[in-house]
Amino acid sequence: LMMLACVAFVRVYEEIKNEAGRLWVAALLVLALPILNEYREFVIRGFGFLAFMPLALFFFIRYSRAPEVGNAVKWQVALSMAILFRIEGVAFLVLAPAYFVFVAGQRRRILLHYLRLNSLFIAASFVVLTAIFISGKAGQLAEIRLPYQLDYTSPLALIGAINREAEAMFARNIFMANVEEARLILAFGLMVLVLTKVASNIGLPALVVWGFGAYRKWIRLSPESFIVLYFAFISWMTLVPVASNYFFLSSRYTLLIVLLLFLVAAQYIDHLFLKLSQHRQKRFHTMAWILLLVLFLDGLISGGASKGVIRDAGEWVAAELDA
Repeated sequence: LMMLACVAFVRVYEEIKNEAGRLWVAALLVLALPILNEYREFVIRGFGFLAFMPLALFFFIRYSRAPEVGNAVKWQVALSMAILFRIEGVAFLVLAPAYFVFVAGQRRRILLHYLRLNSLFIAASFVVLTAIFISGKAGQLAEIRLPYQLDYTSPLALIGAINREAEAMFARNIFMANVEEARLILAFGLMVLVLTKVASNIGLPALVVWGFGAYRKWIRLSPESFIVLYFAFISWMTLVPVASNYFFLSSRYTLLIVLLLFLVAAQYIDHLFLKLSQHRQKRFHTMAWILLLVLFLDGLISGGASKGVIRDAGEWVAAELDA
């Protein structure tokens, strides 16, 4: 799954880069991305989501260029696999087709895009509903509830969680004038929490290069790059409810948005290396490559957390359980 995530990263980069962009640099950058290597030894379903969502993005970009049924089907298959690993993928199912609202000449065809990009899901829903009606169990439809994994996305649950914490904060702080101030502080703080977590996982060097490169207009982003940014925005929207309900956000939940934003940042990093080599800035060029090489080797050599816990568990099993 990690291999598929990295390959999909490079394939998407191939779709969005300018003519000077180099795929081998993108490959090295994603392999050296610290946040990916930090979770390499973990056994978590997030890797499946991380593998198939960039693949779904790849087919979505292909569909944006050639709105054909084949590309729409591939998008849905990849997205279905992503949803099987993390239910948050449903947000992309609902919101991704809305991208064409922002594309000139495609706004009037938005309904057609929705139908094409959701055709398999619509057909599957129709088959299931037909089977339910034929079986005479239509009355059970009223009892259907959302999966418990989606409870945190409920607006009522979100508002209720913030209200409870705001009231508790107001009760503890004698300087606050009213509960509304506590709500404002909480809401703003949660937004900052998500942004800070994502920014720290992308890395300060990458953000500095991206920011400076955007300011100096090193490259002109392709329309496909804005699709990547739109997908990152959808990913951010899925993180806010998680943080707002639990007032905590693990870095592993940010893996997808980090990978998406890094696709854009990588274009500026690639351009920086090219720019340094062309202007014969040998010292800075060497320093930049050394930094990247250190990150790359650290990702390859480091085993992450100690495996002592696995050894201890094995010894316990050997001592406590029958052969």
